Amino acid sequence: MGMKLNVLTWLLLSLSLSSCASTKKEPTPAPPTAKTEYNRAKSEADKGNVKAALPRLKKIVQTNPTTALAHDANMTMGQIYFRQNDFQNSYRAYLAVVDSDYATSREAEARIGAARALQKLGRNDEAANLVDAALKTKDLPLSTQLEAHQLRYTLATQTQDILGALRSIVFLAEHSSNPQSREPYRMRALEILENRLSPEQVSTVTKDPSFGFIRPSAQLKVGKIQFENKDFGAAENQFQSIVPLA
Repeated sequence: MGMKLNVLTWLLLSLSLSSCASTKKEPTPAPPTAKTEYNRAKSEADKGNVKAALPRLKKIVQTNPTTALAHDANMTMGQIYFRQNDFQNSYRAYLAVVDSDYATSREAEARIGAARALQKLGRNDEAANLVDAALKTKDLPLSTQLEAHQLRYTLATQTQDILGALRSIVFLAEHSSNPQSREPYRMRALEILENRLSPEQVSTVTKDPSFGFIRPSAQLKVGKIQFENKDFGAAENQFQSIVPLA
């Protein structure tokens, strides 16, 4: 029975991830009374009065399902449930935004929220899939990309996806808004390259532009291995290819 439930959950998640490929409808305007009710519910939530906030938010979703306000209400419920350690309901609230037939600019944010809830539930592979889908969002703000890559790095580390971890740490090293954090990220990326990757994985890094600044170091490492194996022609080609990448 447990296996059947896991398979069903995986199928539902896969369907939600594929939904981004379909065209969504534009949301309809919310009535002023609904906006007022949402503001009251949000105010109660901000004050920690969850018992007053949740019923109002649920009613907004039920009575205004085609509006952007329904997305906002679900996002707020996702945050509330997460703070309460109710990760299953947090995941469901965020996923309602992802699965909606109505467009929203907060879909990537909802995927990341759902991924955080799944991580707490120990469903790291599903969480990683949600983050990957969020990162494919067009014109995603840099701040959201950084948040997604920080989470993706943690998930990749937990699932032993070492190339995924390296890809995210490289992005953080190149784009972090805090200059002081970039050098530790760079050092971590170099440590992964030197000590955690198989020769095949190092070769993969040399061919994938998403690995950014680490690629010349990977080329150098591959070239050294080829030189030690007396494959001098291949080693020379590797060393020559470093210059355009550097």
